[in-house]
Amino acid sequence: MDLRARADLPGTLQRSSQAHQSEVDLIEAEECGRAAVRAALAGTTDQMVILERAEGPTYRSTIGMANLDLIANIEKPMPAEFINDEGNFVTQQFIDYALPLIGGPLPQYVELQA
Repeated sequence: MDLRARADLPGTLQRSSQAHQSEVDLIEAEECGRAAVRAALAGTTDQMVILERAEGPTYRSTIGMANLDLIANIEKPMPAEFINDEGNFVTQQFIDYALPLIGGPLPQYVELQA
């Protein structure tokens, strides 16, 4: 019997659904797309559009370009200070970093006690 099946990995729907995009995601994606088109029309090659986050308490980013050989196939791990001491959750520092990107407020989770 020749059976075929398809499975979606956890997280696929969240990454592909426009319903799960934040306003910041939508704005920055459009800006990156425009920058990529401008770069392509200018004949730019071996470059990738990047977002550079500005320092400070208010979220701001600027669009830049980076050499592909500095980005492609290179892993950038999450900073250690974003993971709690137990290694099983994120720190407030990560939440403060991510919240402007994903919108808020975040849902409150409870911890079940045995």
